[in-house]
Amino acid sequence: MTTRRQLLQSVAATTLFATLPSAAWASEGPEKRLIVVLMRGAVDGLAIVPPFGDPAYAKARGEAALPMPGEKGGILNLDGYFGLHPAMAGLLPLWADGDLAVVHATGLSYQDRSHFDSQNVLESGGTKPFEREDGWLNRAVFALGGENPPMAVGRTVPLLLRGLADSTSADPLREWRPDDALMASVLDLYADDPDLGPALEAGLQTQAMLEAHRRRETGGRNKEGGPEAFEKSAKVVGSVLADPNGPRVAVIDTGGWDTHSGQQATLDRMLGSLAGGLLGLRAGLGDVWQQTTVLFITEFGRTVAGNGTGGTDHGTGAVTLLAGGAVRGGQVYGDWPGLANDALHEGRDLRSTTDLRSVLKGVLQGHLGVVESALEGQVVPNTGEVRPMLALFGSS
Repeated sequence: MTTRRQLLQSVAATTLFATLPSAAWASEGPEKRLIVVLMRGAVDGLAIVPPFGDPAYAKARGEAALPMPGEKGGILNLDGYFGLHPAMAGLLPLWADGDLAVVHATGLSYQDRSHFDSQNVLESGGTKPFEREDGWLNRAVFALGGENPPMAVGRTVPLLLRGLADSTSADPLREWRPDDALMASVLDLYADDPDLGPALEAGLQTQAMLEAHRRRETGGRNKEGGPEAFEKSAKVVGSVLADPNGPRVAVIDTGGWDTHSGQQATLDRMLGSLAGGLLGLRAGLGDVWQQTTVLFITEFGRTVAGNGTGGTDHGTGAVTLLAGGAVRGGQVYGDWPGLANDALHEGRDLRSTTDLRSVLKGVLQGHLGVVESALEGQVVPNTGEVRPMLALFGSS
């Protein structure tokens, strides 16, 4: 039987904790920031970072191949072998400055092509779907002490941030104009509650901070929906993370990457928005960019060859991007397996040669400072054979 108190707690958790951060965010000093961008739908890594120098590239990709560097609408040359999608031209200065890194041919230990199952593994850090009910990033925050609860950008908390450590969600672009009388009544209602009272008051203060940043960055105009929404929200998120009273970890959830048809037009729009969003994050973070890592991950890649309808189908090997002043960028990491027929996974997919967990562990240890014993025993357990990719942060 549900008691009145349980009901009130449920309502409060839904309407307040799910959207308002807590006062435990506040701290001082140049702490590291981490922003994880979930790219749901399996983004085509061969389109984001095309290996134009691979002798098999053009033939293997077929209609999905992009024009070569120097051609109209062609690939942007990075290192003579790998390039960048032309819609992401704005990121070339980051590459030149060493603030953008690529890990190619990454993949999960669980290699199925189901969005639902693979996203669960991606966020939980497990080895099979629904093996765990919490996320690897939440476990990392808990291992670091559980302070400064991370923020999910949106109105729900993804599995990645669920677990023992407190986490919150907030929509920086959602206009917030509470009724003063109603808020006063709610504050009175919970004034004597030792748990909900302080959390409510702190949450309202934090939402006011978010609203101030939203209005400063957007001029008070909402940009909900559409390809420009990520760009606008990203700048606000960066501004909030740079705030001394803001969070240190955030997750931005993006979707629409399942490009079974019309891939070229879709990626032109979405990758342009993604690049604009990253630049917005940098602008919002300001000097804090130097202590920041932005991690872009997806559940799996797409087929090497086009599918005949202007798109690609579910694949295996993907690409992982890292950006930020804390990253040792300007290079492509990983072992490239090649696109020759005999090198493909099951004769159709880019073969994954880098376990994505090595990248995740590298970020958690090399950037956030999670100790190895906590990584192995708590955060990403039973992965001793998967070594952290510490080279991403200048360590061996």
